[in-house]
Amino acid sequence: MEAKKILIAEDDAFCREAMKHLLQSLGYETRSCSCGKEAISFLEEETFDILITDFQMPGMDGLELIRKARNLDSTLTMILVTGVPLGRLSERLKRIKVNGFLAKPLEWEELKFLLERVDQIKGQGLQKFCEEKVG
Repeated sequence: MEAKKILIAEDDAFCREAMKHLLQSLGYETRSCSCGKEAISFLEEETFDILITDFQMPGMDGLELIRKARNLDSTLTMILVTGVPLGRLSERLKRIKVNGFLAKPLEWEELKFLLERVDQIKGQGLQKFCEEKVG
């Protein structure tokens, strides 16, 4: 089975590099960037299986990035990482059909758990997981 290719969009350099190294150690192929504009450029040039994006980034936030990424590739799995209380985002998350989300500070085991199940629960299952966590 070919390694899944993940694009990480995270403006915090430490978090971005930590996530990149963790995912590579788990066998994922990764690319990373610090802003939504750069992520869109990568998405226009390459094919990815998963986009992991921070919510709060300068310029384009993670929700806008997810909307634009969906227009480029409707099959891309979208995971949002945020330090914002999820209750404040619940309606927006449902509207843009985020496949999954993780709260900051990141729990590496939760990220690993979510990524291991992407194929099993892609689409409705992961969306249901997201809705259950958001409430």
